[in-house]
Amino acid sequence: MVGLDTAELINIISVALLVGNDVAVWTVVHPALDEIPVAHGFTAERAMLLRYKTLVPILILIILASGVAVVVQDKGGSLNFWLSLSGVIAIFCWQLIVISLYPINVKLMEAKPEDVPPEDEWRRMRRIWLARHTARMVLSIAALVVFVLAALKL
Repeated sequence: MVGLDTAELINIISVALLVGNDVAVWTVVHPALDEIPVAHGFTAERAMLLRYKTLVPILILIILASGVAVVVQDKGGSLNFWLSLSGVIAIFCWQLIVISLYPINVKLMEAKPEDVPPEDEWRRMRRIWLARHTARMVLSIAALVVFVLAALKL
């Protein structure tokens, strides 16, 4: 039981960090970037992506590994098992959305700081990015909810 409790704690803390980041980006960062001139928004977005590209994959690996550890240790067929499995699936789907954003992110990360896109192109990319980020934020919140419910041993 100690292994399960440890895996659940690591998992919930990791997913909570992901949710906190997703919600902060959706409610604060994205709207703020939309209010500043394109050149500044582009520079800021590029700088953030260059940092996120290292941190987020590590966090996702921790979440998936701890989530799988929880699923494996839960009794197959139990409510906790299905809740934990749902959380792992939600995070896997979260990652699929991130992969769908990869072309946009690579374009920004590989661009030179002076390669600011035209405003209409920039706004279009940001709209696509926000829609997909909204979907992945919903998935990260759902994962947190089901992982917490599983940990409560309902």
